[in-house]
Formats: sequence, structure tokens, C-alpha cells
Amino acid sequence: MTTINYHPKYISNLDDYVYDIPPLEYNRMDITQQERVEKRMNSLAPRVKEFFCVSKTFQPLSFPLDACIAEDDAIFLAAVNSTFAAATHKRPQAIAQEQASPKDHALQQLWAHLPTEVQKPELQEPGEIRIWLEANKAALATVVLLNLSNCDLKVVPEELKYFTNLTHLYLEHNRIETFTPGVFTELQALSRLHLHYNKIQTLPSDIFTLPKLRRLSLGNNQIETISQEAFAGLQTLAGLGLDNNRLKRLPPGVFTGLTKLHTLNLNCNPLEALPPELFKDLTRLETISLRGTTLSGDVTWALAQALPEVVILDD
Repeated sequence: MTTINYHPKYISNLDDYVYDIPPLEYNRMDITQQERVEKRMNSLAPRVKEFFCVSKTFQPLSFPLDACIAEDDAIFLAAVNSTFAAATHKRPQAIAQEQASPKDHALQQLWAHLPTEVQKPELQEPGEIRIWLEANKAALATVVLLNLSNCDLKVVPEELKYFTNLTHLYLEHNRIETFTPGVFTELQALSRLHLHYNKIQTLPSDIFTLPKLRRLSLGNNQIETISQEAFAGLQTLAGLGLDNNRLKRLPPGVFTGLTKLHTLNLNCNPLEALPPELFKDLTRLETISLRGTTLSGDVTWALAQALPEVVILDD
């Protein structure tokens, strides 16, 4: 996930703060987006100063770039609240919490990172937390963004089912290996799902039945196999990242139905073949990234001939 990082300007001074916008991303913005981001970042200065003065930490506050650019103020505010909540709770956990099962640990991290607009009591026991979540579905249905990155998750929290209006979900930089069947099923409003930098090895069928998903990031995992129907429920998908995995081949029909996909990133995979027929349904495809793959020049030439409207980025 690309972020804007807010941090003290000098290690010895907690009174002066700066934020860093990645130059490449900043240059890609139009003037309206640049002005919107700068105005929002400047408006956060008092809250940032208060946070650093109270916490006495020099770790940066990281705000998701796409939420900072979003026209909808609600998405930006949800991201801000989630970032502050995450920063507040990222402290050494109790021994009992460290020894929790992967499911209980995932639940406790979800609880700790609930945005501040959800008024929750002080609970620690997984059983009590589950009871509260079940009884407060209406409050959870108002949440549009959850940031569970860098939470040492091995599994995706099953309690995501209560967040029925979630549009942005950040699960990158964890240790997720597998998915519980149906774990994303109730997230029918989800637009962006970030799962990069995990330990995912296989993508099963029907795991992503998400009719409004626009961006799916699965880069920097250990993916070796993908079910032919892994992406069958993603009719609105526009961007798919599968870079830096262990893919040698893609099953026939894996991209069937992805008629709105325009960006496909396959960089840094040990691909042995990439037949043009794979892309026959991708009528809106604009760019395929193949940098760092082991494909021969003949393969990329054949792709270029078969897909003349598509920009192929390779070495």
C-alpha cells in the first residue's frame, strides 16, 4: 500500500512535523488531487502534533494514499481515524494475547484497530468481543475502511462478515497463508482489497465473490497455483496485481469474465508460457507488466501481435 507518512522533522524535536508524499505518485495526480491532498495533510497538523507529544514516539503515521486522494471526505476521515487507532494500539501485547490462537489473535487485532467512530467498551476476552460484535452489527455496518496491515495476522478475521458496507480493506504485510471459505462473502460493497506481502501460496475458487471490487493486490506473496475460477466473482475488477510470486503457468480461462480489467501486473514471476488465448475476454485491457519474468522474446512478441491495443511492459 502506498502511503503518505507524517513524522517529526527532527529526532530531537517533537514540535516540527513534515509529511512525505511519494514523488512519483504526486506527479501522477492532477492539480485538483494535489491541492486536495495538501489541504488535508495540513489540516491534520494539530492532531499529529498532539499524538506525537503524548505518545513520545518517532514512528511515522502512515495514511493510505488512495484514501487521501479520494473525493469522498468520509473515506479520508475513516482512513485517518483508522491510522490513529492503529498507531495508538501498536504497543507490546500481553503474554496471553501473544499465545492466542490465530483466529483469536486476528479478532483481537480487528478489535484494536476498529476506527474511533465505533464506540466500543474496553474488552479483551475473545468471547466477550464476539458477543459485542454480534450485538452491534448496525454500528459496524457504518465502517467503510479497515486498516489491518502489519498486525501479524495468520488468518483473515472471520468477523469481517459484520462490516457489510466496507469499501477499503488493507491486509498487507501480515503472515496470511490460507483463506477460510467465505471469509469475504459478506463484503459486497468492497472496492479495494490489499493482500500484498503475505505468505499466500494458493488461490482457491470462489474466494473473491465481490461484485464491486475494483482493485485487488496480491503481489509479493508465494503464490504457485491459482484455481481457474479464482477470479470468477470479480466482474468489475479494473486492476489486478500478481507480481513477485512463484507463478509458472496460469490456468486456461483464469481471466474469463474480467471484461473491465485494464491493468494486469505479472512482474517477477518465473512464467514459462503465456498463451494469448488467456486474454481473450479482457476487452478493455490496456497494460500488461511482464518485467523480471523468464518469458522469451518470442512469447512477448506473439502477445504483442495478438494484442495490438495493449501496452506490454517488459525488460
